Amino acid sequence: MRKKEERAWRPSSSPIRRGPATAHIVAAEKPQWFKSPLASDRLRRPSEAQPCASDPFKDANVGVDGQGQGGGGSSYDGHPPFKRYEEPTLLEIFYDLFFAANYNVFTQSQAVTNHQRFKAYIGYFSLLWGTWLVVTLYDVRYVTDSIFERVARAVQLGVLVGFTVVAPNFNPEDQDQSTMMTMSLMLFFSRLCLAIEYAHTLAQIYKYKRARLPLYLQIAINTISALVYLGITFRFQGKQSRVYITWYIFTAGEAILSLVISNYWKTLSFTRTHLMKRLSLITIMILGESIQTVAQNIATMVKTSAAWNSFTIGMITAASGTIYFIFLVYFDWMRHLQLPALRQQIWTALHYPFHLSLVLFMRGFTQLILFGKAFNVLNTIADNWQYDPSPGPRTFDELTNNTSSRSIADGLANETSQIFDLYPPQDSAARIVVNHSIYNISMIPDATWVNLQDYLATANDSAVLDDATVNGFVTLVEQIVNIYSVMANSVSKSFGIDVSTETKPKHPNSSNPIELAENEVTISDKTNQRARLVFAYTYVACGCTLVLLVMMALVSRMSPLGRLPRLRFIICALFGIGIAVTATLFFVPDDADTFLLTAWPIPTIGLAWFVVTVLVHVRGSAGGGRTRSALDTVRNIVGLFRPRKKNKETRRQRDDDEDSQRVILRFWPPTRENTDLSGAETLKGAAGGAAPRGRRVSFRDVSPKGAPRLDSPESSRFKDEDHQHRKADGSEHV
Repeated sequence: MRKKEERAWRPSSSPIRRGPATAHIVAAEKPQWFKSPLASDRLRRPSEAQPCASDPFKDANVGVDGQGQGGGGSSYDGHPPFKRYEEPTLLEIFYDLFFAANYNVFTQSQAVTNHQRFKAYIGYFSLLWGTWLVVTLYDVRYVTDSIFERVARAVQLGVLVGFTVVAPNFNPEDQDQSTMMTMSLMLFFSRLCLAIEYAHTLAQIYKYKRARLPLYLQIAINTISALVYLGITFRFQGKQSRVYITWYIFTAGEAILSLVISNYWKTLSFTRTHLMKRLSLITIMILGESIQTVAQNIATMVKTSAAWNSFTIGMITAASGTIYFIFLVYFDWMRHLQLPALRQQIWTALHYPFHLSLVLFMRGFTQLILFGKAFNVLNTIADNWQYDPSPGPRTFDELTNNTSSRSIADGLANETSQIFDLYPPQDSAARIVVNHSIYNISMIPDATWVNLQDYLATANDSAVLDDATVNGFVTLVEQIVNIYSVMANSVSKSFGIDVSTETKPKHPNSSNPIELAENEVTISDKTNQRARLVFAYTYVACGCTLVLLVMMALVSRMSPLGRLPRLRFIICALFGIGIAVTATLFFVPDDADTFLLTAWPIPTIGLAWFVVTVLVHVRGSAGGGRTRSALDTVRNIVGLFRPRKKNKETRRQRDDDEDSQRVILRFWPPTRENTDLSGAETLKGAAGGAAPRGRRVSFRDVSPKGAPRLDSPESSRFKDEDHQHRKADGSEHV
């Protein structure tokens, strides 16, 4: 039996060959009840698992996997080596999908309509994102595929289902008792489950003494939070309580403490974990949900045959392009999947405001698409119904050229029926208002139109209209406003914009056409207010998203900032601030309405992100690049027309250096690995000199394109290093 075991673990590189290699089918491993998060399948460094220093001869039969061969209860002072996954596991991805589905349900059921709903939106997302984060902080460090972890994951998924249940009625300013109590219980179960998971991890690595205290602290954090959430559950009994603020305080405290204490104990460290990939995965899911919403809005817009025009095509192009540009900017600026501990934690913390801004931006952006299309249709109607004495085919001009009120009423009835065929009203009140308004127009005296035409044709400023003509014209304007409001509401509802549930009519069950007309005008005004609000928070969220992207790019950038990258970040930040400042039009309703009635609210954002994407892809760094090469080429061409000030010896020496670099590149191909060697030391080592060991030469060190200019700071540094090298080996005195 002993020989069979030795043959089983003999490495594949053994020189013994027993025949031709045969393919083996590896069956999927069945999940165990409990599974250790330790990396027991790899060799460990002595510092990772070593016997207690006080008794070096205790339990000498310890294997390389940290397990005693005799099965005795040995103790360790080293740090436990955990398994590290380069990619999120299936359990983690499935949990992220639940998170994305939850926030999507809430955004669809809770629209931002006022200050109160805006606070509820931020509060719900903060609790949901905080719960996801504390679960993710556990997953990226200790998750395993065992029956215990699957049961725990089922509990966490049940918590997210509970978030979905409370989403429609979640409003801390107008509290529903069962909703608030359910939310508090969901937070309690989530933190209790986390505490149990950390306790399971502690049991698996209990033999490592240094790992006990940090896990005790982590368990205490989750346990205390769970007890607090359970305690405040009973404070929401039949009254409006402000105790819900405790949710936000403890959720933020859990995340902050978990990140802070990870800096003091290696057991809790996030180094070499896939935390950054998990955050990036959530970003992709948010963008994916936005693409789905845009596709749904496009399907809503093109229901009618007349929907396809240049405006619709431009709107769809700008919306799709904007989401794609955000994707490119985010991932092009995230060049490193592993950062130093402090940078990684700052980058992680910045993702909360970034994801909040991105969710608000995408939600408002997709709504602006529908508002833009609805306003485009209403613009066409308004242009046809607006009086203009200049020549041109206009519906209102053709109607007022008639001398009969009945013919005007018939023309309006024909126009409204055509619009109702394309965008049918959802209730009978709309047709009652339109029919009543058309009837009132038909009852205007016919002399009103003759007198009105004579007055408009007269150039005399002293001409005065009689009272009957003025009253007839006022009646016409009032009834046209009523008809236009009904059609605006019908068009808006056809595009999924319905604010009728948020208005409180004075007479809800009244069938009086006058009262119904007042209600239609109120709904139309409320729709315009909603459009201004969506425009404001969309532009503010867009600007914040861009500024936060710049901040995360600066945190994750490991190389020094050159002039061009610094200028790029400044321009992108100014773009974000400018977009956010544009939202101040909200405080000037007339200007905001004028801007929203144009075709530019969506393309403006799309063009801004396009410029940012172009700036991100403009290469410029200390080591060279296409932009640097282009600038050097232009400088050399310009230098041909300048007088030559340098002597021939300097030019000949520079040509010799370039030739030597080409020779080295031919016989010593460079690699892309990082190196601390300077260009001069690399060339000296390549030529056979004594170069420092421990690093492999990089491409930039021996590449002619990567060589610094003679007047750059890098060249002076290389000269100083060459001087020290020659001084050390005595070649300076030759």
